[in-house]
Amino acid sequence: SGPLRIVGYGPGVFERGWMIRGYEDFMTDLITEPIFAGELLDMITDRQVVFLKELCRLPVDGILFADDWGDQRGVTIGPELWRKFIKPRVKRLYDAVRSAGRLTFQHTCGNVFPIIPDLIEIGLDCLQSLQPEAMPVYEIKKLYGRDLALWGGLGTQEILPFGTPEIIRTEARKLKKELGEGGGYIFSSSKPIMDDVPIANAVALVEES
Repeated sequence: SGPLRIVGYGPGVFERGWMIRGYEDFMTDLITEPIFAGELLDMITDRQVVFLKELCRLPVDGILFADDWGDQRGVTIGPELWRKFIKPRVKRLYDAVRSAGRLTFQHTCGNVFPIIPDLIEIGLDCLQSLQPEAMPVYEIKKLYGRDLALWGGLGTQEILPFGTPEIIRTEARKLKKELGEGGGYIFSSSKPIMDDVPIANAVALVEES
């Protein structure tokens, strides 16, 4: 045993698609030019599979994917379009990693609650960043904790910048106790610590980590 070694890369298939086409044009493509959108996503996926095979040659335990599929309200393009365009391509990426004997970690912001069963189905091992302002993190543990490891959970929009050190410590201990029950949990803030976080609050987070 030893420290968990993870290598990350990004952006993922979805983000790379709208970066190439422009956000509005890509979203329009999904509806008006689905064949073109699918071909573009396939080309992106092909390139990323090649890249992943090289990453899996490294002495690492897992790959951290980064692709923001959600906003605060839900899956940005909706679960159905995500399942049609993104899910099969992401499965190819996960398959490439799992076939090399590595673990799959997925960073995705916002509310992806409706597609968590899909992610488990296609081979995700650990979900990050687990934003409590967007998703019911304790409910996720109850529903999916046997099949999926979780990473994150301490909010950076409310509790870290506006709470007190005592509130932060209390919530951190609750997360570690309830999400950590039975294992499969990496405690951390859901997002990086920003400049608006008081030093005392940041210290409380670090000391509880």
